[in-house]
Amino acid sequence: MEPTLVLPMARPLVMAVDDDAVIHQLLEFALAEQFDLHCFLSAEEALMQFDVLLPDLLVLDIGLPGMDGYTACAEFLAQYSVPVIFLSGHDTLEERLRAFDAGACDFMVKPVAPELVLRKCLIAVSHLQKERLLQNKNAELQASALAFLCDVAQSRALLDFVARALKCLSLPELGQCILETTAGYSLNCLLRLRGNGASLSFGMQGNASQLEMSVLDNLECSGRIFGFRDRLAINDDKLSLVVTNLPVDPVQRGRVQDNLMLLVEAASQIVETLIVRAESARRAEAIQSAQCEAHSAISSLRERYRNQQIDTRILLQELISAIEGAYFSLGLTDAQEFQVSTILRDRSEKILTLFEQGIEFDHTFSAVLASLAPAEREAAAFLF
Repeated sequence: MEPTLVLPMARPLVMAVDDDAVIHQLLEFALAEQFDLHCFLSAEEALMQFDVLLPDLLVLDIGLPGMDGYTACAEFLAQYSVPVIFLSGHDTLEERLRAFDAGACDFMVKPVAPELVLRKCLIAVSHLQKERLLQNKNAELQASALAFLCDVAQSRALLDFVARALKCLSLPELGQCILETTAGYSLNCLLRLRGNGASLSFGMQGNASQLEMSVLDNLECSGRIFGFRDRLAINDDKLSLVVTNLPVDPVQRGRVQDNLMLLVEAASQIVETLIVRAESARRAEAIQSAQCEAHSAISSLRERYRNQQIDTRILLQELISAIEGAYFSLGLTDAQEFQVSTILRDRSEKILTLFEQGIEFDHTFSAVLASLAPAEREAAAFLF
């Protein structure tokens, strides 16, 4: 099953810079249905339109007339953060490293299939959207934190909650943080957090009892806010908070309710952030696992290729020896024997010459393995 790629509501805008009109046609064929594409023949021409178009993605050739792709990438990224994919007719490790050092997120080699162009562009724009989503979430959390300052008397506790909650790495840890904060208001609370298709329920003594679970079940369907005597239920997409001992004084009661609403709003945003973090970590782990598997597969393939070279050399020598050993029984003249031997050895030398050229494949295997090995070590460090 192919991975789901999330794109913004509006069509993403792609700026492509390549001095080959054929590449422009290929990109138009590959991207026209899902992207707004603007093609340019030089980096200088594209830079003049960059701050006007504000693209979601750049596709850059390396060998451009005038300013080359590496320099252009730096110029673009100095103005505006945008994913960059290099498109080049040369595929060397040095060029790939220079491309990533320049700030690119991917690299494509000409000629390239339209399907691959579309998939790589979709992935790059999807990652950009997720980064913007995280930035928006952080901005919303900061805005929520500033709103707490409106209530000077209790702003300290709410600010402490946000600071602690932002450091939480899991839903159980966040739930404990929320209950400790409400306990600072001398409130007895029940809590339910929802995320990734599951829910966690907390009672006054830790895990919710059957009775507390039934209270949460009934009140989480009671609307955004539901109050009855000294009880209050606040429901959000990501959590439900039930207070069982609201203050009797109307002014104090209203102040507590307002602050609880702010707490629930901030906590809901943090739950969403934790969900996004967990999904990002899962994807990162899958990528790291794929790198390890690729390293192992390429190592095995290189070893098989080397063994094949050795076996072929042995078989050729055995073939020559077997035929020369049969000369007597075949009744060939000396001239015929010499002619047959010459043909055999000449063809064998040509075959072995082809294998000598195959050393380039071994060098390529070594380069790929060297590029995968650091990522594998970083993956292990990240995971553990």
